[in-house]
Amino acid sequence: MPNELTSPRVKVTLSGIQLPGVLSVEVDSNNHFAADRFRLRFAASLVPQEILHIPGSQIEIAIERGDQWRECLVGIIDAVQLNPTQGIVDVEGRDLSCQLIETQTSETFSNRTASEVAVILGARHGLVVLADPTTTPIGRYYQSEHDRISLNQFTRTMTEWDLLAALAAREGFDLFTTGRVLRFGRASSADAQVITLEDCIELRLGHCVGLARPIDVTVKSWNSKGGTAVSGHAVSIGLGPIWQRKIARPNLSNADAQSLAQQTINDLKRHEWTASVTMPGELTLSARTLVLIQGTGTLWDRPYHVSELSRRLDVKRGFTQSLTLHGVP
Repeated sequence: MPNELTSPRVKVTLSGIQLPGVLSVEVDSNNHFAADRFRLRFAASLVPQEILHIPGSQIEIAIERGDQWRECLVGIIDAVQLNPTQGIVDVEGRDLSCQLIETQTSETFSNRTASEVAVILGARHGLVVLADPTTTPIGRYYQSEHDRISLNQFTRTMTEWDLLAALAAREGFDLFTTGRVLRFGRASSADAQVITLEDCIELRLGHCVGLARPIDVTVKSWNSKGGTAVSGHAVSIGLGPIWQRKIARPNLSNADAQSLAQQTINDLKRHEWTASVTMPGELTLSARTLVLIQGTGTLWDRPYHVSELSRRLDVKRGFTQSLTLHGVP
């Protein structure tokens, strides 16, 4: 992977006003239905501090790539800290998904599809919504009166983001914001990007040997509406003694129980092979890129999902990034 950026510039804009005095920028991205976060440090004598305290103002972070600027994050400030003895101002915040995270809803949307709900909720916050169409009304997800009563009870304290995350999990979708766009749909199938030893400042590799064993998962359920027992079962390939796990969940269908059994195995197996990478900063990788480690000549030469990606640009220390990787089951 080429090191495209060695000394990039950064531009921070708040409500259309470019802020001077940027000392460092850190952007943390993730791949698990959570808001991306940012941390900014300014010279207190240069940044106009009063505008940092206006609630709801949108902040844009861009990094120069060649002769162009690449948007890294659009978000909202959560907290401002002043250190007058050192002459610095620290600013923290999240991407625009925080607007849905902080908004509670009591709506069940029973006659709407999941994609329709994503469009409705995203539009309420001024987001452009890219949603893969779904066809099943949400009310059909809940096959028993027990489920519908539970849904009505807990949506009083459910946030819009929690609702969308639950719907995304049900549909097997991804959910995230990038810039001013809310994405609700199938995970992209972009080509894997290769990382070699030559690309790394530091590379740490881990293997949880206990997860190399065969994993046997049985899911038991009872459908209260139909009065029937339901089960699902999945086994992974491995060496050594079998690790058995039993899960009980109410009111699952046979398909749901089987899906939960397999998903449990996948969630465990993704932690078997891990990697932690520190490398020069670039703007090609994302938290949803498939990464292929090559050139170590070991069992760790394999594909990985990015769990977390943190980029840091400092006027004194340069531009670096760190990745936390988990193996593909």
